[in-house]
Amino acid sequence: RAITGSLENPSASEGFFVRLEAASQKFDKDVQLQLWMAYFALDRLGKPGTQDLDLDKSKNILDRAVDAARAADTKRLIAIEQIEPGQEAKLPPMLLEHLLKLMTIKLNGSTETHLKEAIRQQLFRIAKGLVEDSGKSFKILEAQYKSAGVMKPDGARTTYKLDHLQKIAKLVPQAGQNEMGMSGPDRLSIGQRELLDRVNRVSQTLIALGEAAELRPGGTPADFAADFLNPTLYKGYSTFNGHDFLIALRTAKLAPNNGVIDQDGSFRQGYEIEDVHAVREFLSAMLESGQVPTSDGKLRDLVLKERIYLIEALHATRTVFTKAYPSETASLPVSLFAAMEAYAETPGASTLDAANRAAASLTPNRLWLTLYVSGGLYDESPEIHRLALKILVPRLAADGKVIDEKVRFDVLERLVKGSRVGIEGKGWEFLADIGPSAKGDPVLSYVVAEAIAAEAIELITAAKNSHPEFEA
Repeated sequence: RAITGSLENPSASEGFFVRLEAASQKFDKDVQLQLWMAYFALDRLGKPGTQDLDLDKSKNILDRAVDAARAADTKRLIAIEQIEPGQEAKLPPMLLEHLLKLMTIKLNGSTETHLKEAIRQQLFRIAKGLVEDSGKSFKILEAQYKSAGVMKPDGARTTYKLDHLQKIAKLVPQAGQNEMGMSGPDRLSIGQRELLDRVNRVSQTLIALGEAAELRPGGTPADFAADFLNPTLYKGYSTFNGHDFLIALRTAKLAPNNGVIDQDGSFRQGYEIEDVHAVREFLSAMLESGQVPTSDGKLRDLVLKERIYLIEALHATRTVFTKAYPSETASLPVSLFAAMEAYAETPGASTLDAANRAAASLTPNRLWLTLYVSGGLYDESPEIHRLALKILVPRLAADGKVIDEKVRFDVLERLVKGSRVGIEGKGWEFLADIGPSAKGDPVLSYVVAEAIAAEAIELITAAKNSHPEFEA
């Protein structure tokens, strides 16, 4: 009570979690004190009025408590060695069990979202530890985990869903039974016995706590949407300067402000249909404004790589709908990418008209960036590049007044180069088609001249290879 009173003293110069974090750091080797720190952090998070900032600061405290409990529990190996196989239930409770019971007590009846989010983050870390340790103890588990989705194809997850926890509770005992069936219970190593006992003790508590903390169930369309959308959003975090993109997402309430930065944990674990639409609107609004808020609350202009990312991300969200909510795709606006693909498959007046109509629906800025991205997405399709140029060339004079010259150069250079892919020295006809249009536009004129020079070099090289006498 005295400690609580001190931490909550309103006259103190520093906040509750600042002082609690300082104490947690000071006594980081004392596991009993770390459990008390966790108690105070969870107690505070369960009270009304906690803020996002509190959640961010409390994460280090809870991380430290879980790590301390896990480290202390490794001493159980010595105790297990002293008892007969099958008698592990006689061992005293684990410190991790105490911590999970503490979370359960604090969460019981609470509606505080910050407390639930804090507990979810710790469940992810505990589950990851079980997956890593069990995979080392029973080699068969890695393949089974990947097949069941408990692990990703390329390694461990950083977030888990209820069905993952249920699969861990099922697969680990099965691996133990399989091992005993081959070598007998006496042949299990001390580490394997400890791991089986640990999973037996905590798995059901983890599942129950996950349900209470509103962990995603897994296997629903909203869960599938997260599997496809979160890698795209994480690319935004890594593309934008600083944390600006992630901060903007959190400010818009489209990502949890949980202090986590990784491909899974920084973002929502499920997206309903309206959530995916909200993310699309967020990306579109940022692209059209050309600005992003910074950590100090000011606005700055987007740089080119950030604008290109937003175009790519908007295209990727269509895939999210296709995979998770296919019936919703009909409500999306016409995609220029889809129209261009249709033209490449079936060139003709109708598909060309559809592509032009899709292009006309975009602002100049968005159109040029979209066509630049199309050049990367379809880098082996000269038809797509040529169509993009057909769309852009009639707009050169008008768009030249609003599109930055550097952007125009990058777009036209990529499209002209791509239009020549795979035509093996026969690009003169295409270059002749767009050559007259280049006369009134210095950027296109320069790009076409460079392409003509490259075409000429290819022809000369081919001639020399076929007829060495041409060298002279």
